[in-house]
Amino acid sequence: MKLILSDQKTAKVLAKLSKANQKFQKVYKGDSPERQPVHTVYGGANLFKSDRTDKMGKVAMANLDAYAPDFVTLAKALEISGHDDLPDSQKGIETLTAKLDSMSESEREKEPEWLAYTVYNKMKQKIASEA
Repeated sequence: MKLILSDQKTAKVLAKLSKANQKFQKVYKGDSPERQPVHTVYGGANLFKSDRTDKMGKVAMANLDAYAPDFVTLAKALEISGHDDLPDSQKGIETLTAKLDSMSESEREKEPEWLAYTVYNKMKQKIASEA
C-alpha cells in the first residue's frame, strides 16, 4: 500500500497537533475527580421548573433511605469488595457504623469496610447538599 503522506509530512502535522493539544489542555484540564454528577437529566427548557432539582433530590434521598438505609445494605446490593464479611444483623450494622463514625479518616482507611462506608456517606452528603 502506498502512503499518501510521507513520514516528513506526518511529523509536521503531528507537531502542529501536539502544540494545539497542549494549548487545549491548559484551558480544559479534563474532568475533576473531586466532583462528578450523580445523574444527568435531559429535557427541553419548557419541562424544567425551578423546583425540579429539589424534588429529584428528595426522591433520591427517599429511595436511598428506603432501599439502602445504611452502608452495609448498599455494599451488599452492589457487591462492593468485602461485602460478604459485613454484618447481617441490625445490631451488628449499628455497632460497625458507630465504630467507623468514631474514627478519623486516616484510621478508617485502614479498615476493610472503609470503601463501602465512605461511598455511602459521600452519596448521602452529595444528595443532601444539592437537593
